Amino acid sequence: MTNFFILLFVSTSIYGAQSAKILLVKGKVTALRPGEQKAIQAKKGDVFPEDTSILTHARSLARIKFSDNTKINLGPKSKVVVTKMPKKEANIVNVLTGVIKAEVKKNKTKNKTKLIVKTQTAVMGVRGTKFQAAYSPLTNKTSLVTVEGEVVMAKAKASPAKELTVKE
Repeated sequence: MTNFFILLFVSTSIYGAQSAKILLVKGKVTALRPGEQKAIQAKKGDVFPEDTSILTHARSLARIKFSDNTKINLGPKSKVVVTKMPKKEANIVNVLTGVIKAEVKKNKTKNKTKLIVKTQTAVMGVRGTKFQAAYSPLTNKTSLVTVEGEVVMAKAKASPAKELTVKE
């Protein structure tokens, strides 16, 4: 397993792929990396690539830091997929269920979106702000609380491939 993490670190360094790091884990948090069949227990310091699913169990939480210093906290019983982490574009996080709180630092050189949060019913574009978003598959509703700054939120519609897009 150690060789896997070394290989992952080397491959992300060589090919320039972005990654995310777990800063804090409380309770039971699991991560399923792309191509893997079994989720592993996540722990502080773990680094993972794009398309990793992260699940927090009851009375559990996790804090994740992206390469651009964006931080997200996952609340209990939350499931997200860190879909994209491109170098020069916004990170994309799909919230399948639960609550995330995020702190996105404003890009000083460009006025571009740094984080896109998607649910089944909404797409949120974030630049520099602190906010909380929640999605419940039981009610099929997304809620948003902006603590500081601005978040642009639009209705989403699911295409046949379950890819989320913004309605025009």
